[in-house]
Amino acid sequence: MTKLSHTSKKNKIWPDVALNSRKIVHLLDMCGHEKYLKTTMHGLTSLYPDYCLLAIGANMGISKMTKEHVGISWALDLPIFVVFTKIDLAPEEIYKDNLKKIIKILKTNCNKIPVMMKSMKDIDKVKDSISSGKVCPIFSVSNLTGESVDLLRHFISILPKSVVRE
Repeated sequence: MTKLSHTSKKNKIWPDVALNSRKIVHLLDMCGHEKYLKTTMHGLTSLYPDYCLLAIGANMGISKMTKEHVGISWALDLPIFVVFTKIDLAPEEIYKDNLKKIIKILKTNCNKIPVMMKSMKDIDKVKDSISSGKVCPIFSVSNLTGESVDLLRHFISILPKSVVRE
């Protein structure tokens, strides 16, 4: 009996999953270290993602690579949404400073309109404009406490499957 690897199992059931799904959200985890920027570029340009979910550790700050990823996503005309993670670990002043920095980067360098997502009403306000790439939703979540994780899940669930941009 041949033992199947995780990859070969997934590849065999994928057609069934695709045929029986209303929508598939394909998430890519791109490298965050400068050493692997070439790999990130290859992934972004060969896998054609529809969106950029920019994950930022609320306690870590805006790194050179964070700025690089924003620039690459902007250059590729990908709609961006930001997710601050680990808000339970971040001192309030550090989190607020990081939030101000990313908002400034998005407004100044990418001509984006950052919008904080704090409720389902906020999501309803931006859901029809996210595909345009002009609005940039910002979520602040804690996987430890579960804070705002439901908002992020809901948002991802309502994203259009693909984006057509000119």
